[in-house]
Amino acid sequence: MSFYGMHDAPGGGQLTNTFLNRDGMPLNIGDKKDFLIPWYFLNPFFEETLYRNGFLNNDGYCQNPDFTVLKQILQNAFDFLSESPVNKKWINVHGDNGYIQSILDSKNKLRQAYMAISMREGDYVYIRGKRGILNQGWLFRVGRSLDFKYKWFKNPGNGSEYYRQFFTLEAVCRVTPTLDDSLQARRASVWKLNENDTESLKNLVN
Repeated sequence: MSFYGMHDAPGGGQLTNTFLNRDGMPLNIGDKKDFLIPWYFLNPFFEETLYRNGFLNNDGYCQNPDFTVLKQILQNAFDFLSESPVNKKWINVHGDNGYIQSILDSKNKLRQAYMAISMREGDYVYIRGKRGILNQGWLFRVGRSLDFKYKWFKNPGNGSEYYRQFFTLEAVCRVTPTLDDSLQARRASVWKLNENDTESLKNLVN
């Protein structure tokens, strides 16, 4: 059982519905909610490639991988998809392939994205709102570790379609304001909680 921290702020902008349920009402304990995976980059072709190269098994994505090897494998798959007139849509996020390539080119972004997809069932995620915008935090439990969702959207400007990748988390409890203020925040989109913060949150689930 591991504990992680996460911001629900794609592109640095805090989403205002982070702690609302699917009906637009405040979260209740036990509610399940789909969250955008930070720096998402996966697609079914990348998943198959990672499986064939030993990065994925029935337990989920292997943790602490060799990122040099990982990046090269993903880059090869990316280049292959770039040549496909049918399947290149899986790397053309928002109408071009610059987004996925930017993840592969950034050591920090790739590490954070991989950390998110390699969480295990029963792990916990502390989602923290940005101060001054959403002054609260909640603790969530990871469900099935490989139960990712690909959702397609249409660009209203040019009609092109693009996908986003989500995982489903279950609300465990709202973190009290006092505890919330004491937990260490990081600039990263997702991070592994330090020992002190982990122990503080363990008291909420034991």
